[in-house]
Amino acid sequence: MSIRRTGRSVRRSVIRSSVVLASVATTAQLAYGQNQPSSEEIIVTGSRVSHSGFDSAQPLTTIDENQIQNLGITNVGDVVRTMPQNTPFFTETNVGFGNFNVGSQLANLRGLNPFFGTRTLTLVDTKRVVPTSESGAVDLTLIPSMLVGRTEVVTGGASAAYGSDAIAGVVNVILNKKLEGFKAQIDYGETSAGDGGDTHGSFAWGTGFGENDKNHIIVGAEYQKQDIIGPCSKTRDWCKEAWGTFTNTGFNTPAGVGNGLPNFVVGSPGKFPTSATGLFNVAPSAGATPGTYQFNPTGTALSPYTQARFPGAFAGLGGDGTLLAYDLSSVRPQVERYTTLAHADFAFTDDLTFFAEFAYAHSDSLNDPANGALGPFIGAGQAIAADNAYLTPAIKAVAPNGGSLLRVFLPDVISARNTTQNTTQRFVTGLDGKLGEKWTWDAYYQHGENENHQQLINNAVGTGGPFPFLLWALDAVHQNPADPNSPIVCRATIPGSPTFNPNAAGCTPLNIFGNTNASPAALQYVFRTLHEDAKTKEDSLGVNFRSTIGQGWAGPISFATGLEWRKDTSDVTHQIPSQPWYSSYVLSYGLDRGQHRRARSLWRSERADVEEVQHRLRGARDAERRYEQNQHGPIELAQLQQLEGFRHLRRGPVAAPTGNVVARRPRSGVPRAVPAARGPSGHSGRVPGGHQQSVERQHPRAVHEHHGR
Repeated sequence: MSIRRTGRSVRRSVIRSSVVLASVATTAQLAYGQNQPSSEEIIVTGSRVSHSGFDSAQPLTTIDENQIQNLGITNVGDVVRTMPQNTPFFTETNVGFGNFNVGSQLANLRGLNPFFGTRTLTLVDTKRVVPTSESGAVDLTLIPSMLVGRTEVVTGGASAAYGSDAIAGVVNVILNKKLEGFKAQIDYGETSAGDGGDTHGSFAWGTGFGENDKNHIIVGAEYQKQDIIGPCSKTRDWCKEAWGTFTNTGFNTPAGVGNGLPNFVVGSPGKFPTSATGLFNVAPSAGATPGTYQFNPTGTALSPYTQARFPGAFAGLGGDGTLLAYDLSSVRPQVERYTTLAHADFAFTDDLTFFAEFAYAHSDSLNDPANGALGPFIGAGQAIAADNAYLTPAIKAVAPNGGSLLRVFLPDVISARNTTQNTTQRFVTGLDGKLGEKWTWDAYYQHGENENHQQLINNAVGTGGPFPFLLWALDAVHQNPADPNSPIVCRATIPGSPTFNPNAAGCTPLNIFGNTNASPAALQYVFRTLHEDAKTKEDSLGVNFRSTIGQGWAGPISFATGLEWRKDTSDVTHQIPSQPWYSSYVLSYGLDRGQHRRARSLWRSERADVEEVQHRLRGARDAERRYEQNQHGPIELAQLQQLEGFRHLRRGPVAAPTGNVVARRPRSGVPRAVPAARGPSGHSGRVPGGHQQSVERQHPRAVHEHHGR
């Protein structure tokens, strides 16, 4: 796919007309920094100790603002995505894997993140950021790109300095807090196919003020609108061939002989195993020819159906199906976002500086169809009785005893859509100072709030639970069996029928034989909107001291110590009181859940061997003991939530006797009790195939594995 950038002249004109002085000032600052590297003290990500320049004993990758500009990157998420250490599940091209976090850019260093959690810590100026997802991860697009001085990525030894949420590493976004002047960028891009428009604008401004410009302020904002790119096989000619790799399960059957084909077969076209108009398995009976048939587009007749070869969970090779393997999932979602940030430094004296920072970010994302493989579907087959009112005489001639309907996707009837709205507010304030000639210190307080609202629109209320709307609607019969002209109703609404259920009141019969018969009222009855509303708050306090305490044979010996306290609260709801059918959704985000967590961290740097010891609170140990004594059922989530307070003590010696060796001795205690993890395919509750996942019980060890912050 080629990219055509049509706004380059606009971007250049803005920069040339408005940023000449700022560019000169920036160049001078860079040159000064290069000529005198020893004058700038930098806190090295992953160590907490200070060095002059970018020397670090950890594997440290740094991309500065010049490199970002040269690469034409428009946000921090794109910066981190270019690094080979990062193998993210979620990027701006994420079409809602599991129907959540659509359009988010979440770092995943070394690919170690569990799917519903994070092992990568994201910081801004070495300070924590309120999570933007329930997994504890942070969306990297929160910071206006033009305010970024550099981005540092550490993938080794970070957990010793920051705890278990940095097992994979740390992404640290460093602001350019000495920015002088104004700079701006406007650009537009689209694909060579004429779709996927990407409009982007960003500006940043900074200036010194007060006596000798000791004080400084920077302000930045960014806007981006990314248009959707539809399903690949519908928008790209090369994708319409639908090439794929298929598993040949009979390659060694009979043993030692096989069927003459390799274990994995590459071929075209890859197709979904169901027809776009629906399949019908004919029930055995006198006069019937058992087998699989497909409906014609109007749903009035059946014709034989040839299955695909090498059928898998969603696709096989060839066959009579008309749904290509790439028909039902967009290439890229629609994302619109805007971010703002302001930071100010006030120098009380030469040795004491006060700082304050406020950031706001909002994004709206839409994906249609919603991760097609998880769209509206009807399981492995739904029984259709012989007296179904929508079976025509032609169909009854083939299937006199009825059969079962198979429809995994209904792209020509109804499409699932996913929307995500995410809002983050963050305030940071604190002090930086010096103690004598060798010691420096800092203290800060951070408060952040995030709201994440996501919807799965047109999610089927399925065939199980107390409100199987789909099952009731498909079982359509004449109100008077003896009168073929009587109204068609749901059998479950007829008193005295074997399937009568008072919960079925208001049921509207649904005809999805073919693609032209479903009434809007019936679709509205069966397909509803799944909601999830999550609110997260984070408060943190920290104080740090650092110094160079001596000179080793190969460089300075640095010392650092500090104390951190953090409290996280989360509240996740799903509008369950207004949706009594919630437990019958085909796809579910799980039950309501909430969490309150506190952490205290004490760390100290000194010369010592590396050692890590973890301690759990008595409450967590008791919970695990109860679990081990009751293997047939995990402990209730309510019991986990009783472990509200917990201790996170970490004493971490960090010594750098040479330029290449750092020794640590962290001691930590991090018992964690968090909400139950989601089930397969990004959801918990009822999932495809009819399996019920536990959403109210979870072993604390499994919970910890799914949510590390």
